[in-house]
Amino acid sequence: GKVAAGPAEEAGMRRGDIVLMFDGVDVRNARHLRELIEQAGDKRTVAVLVKRGDSPMFMALRLRD
Repeated sequence: GKVAAGPAEEAGMRRGDIVLMFDGVDVRNARHLRELIEQAGDKRTVAVLVKRGDSPMFMALRLRD
């Protein structure tokens, strides 16, 4: 899904980036991404694969409480 400001922006994500994978799990849609974030539990940092234009890139996303 599309990314809003906050921890995602701090990780280097930009508006319009598409999240393809969150913590090793393929992201199906924005609702699924929200569920994965909620399920991350005690994890403070997760690997996220995003697509920016035609380029995929990994980022470390620091989660907030």
